[in-house]
Amino acid sequence: MNKKIFILGSGFGGISTLLSLSKKLDNTQNLDIILISNSEYFLFTPLLHEATTGELNHQSLLYPIEKFESKIPNFKFVHTKVTALDLDNDKIVTEKETFFYDYLVIALGSQVNYYGNENIKNNSLTLKNINDSIKIKAHILSNLEKANDTLESDEKRSLLTFVI
Repeated sequence: MNKKIFILGSGFGGISTLLSLSKKLDNTQNLDIILISNSEYFLFTPLLHEATTGELNHQSLLYPIEKFESKIPNFKFVHTKVTALDLDNDKIVTEKETFFYDYLVIALGSQVNYYGNENIKNNSLTLKNINDSIKIKAHILSNLEKANDTLESDEKRSLLTFVI
């Protein structure tokens, strides 16, 4: 039976690990690589701001993870959410099933940290995924339309002021 390497997460850490392992390992090493992610796509975040401003289409930033299955031998993608890890028993519990691993790479990314500042949390927009990008773009366009419809200069200035 093949040893199993599980990668949790499909961001830069997870995909970089997958690609690096696929280059270093061959079919004779009796290893399976399984990537688990609740996202079906790898998102190229360095260009996310360009999709937000309309320079790029959002779809151009996405690459389906399942396409790696035909390019990398012994690779399987599981689209599900991890609900628990049992490190003592080498076990991953997901919404779909439970897996046992020989090696585990945890590359689940990060969360926005507002450092306890509720004002920032309540009055800022993040840019970590496609939905954030769409929300920011809609906010900018809405403010531009409102500014176009107002005659009051202070209100117009406020609508056209963005802090980055």
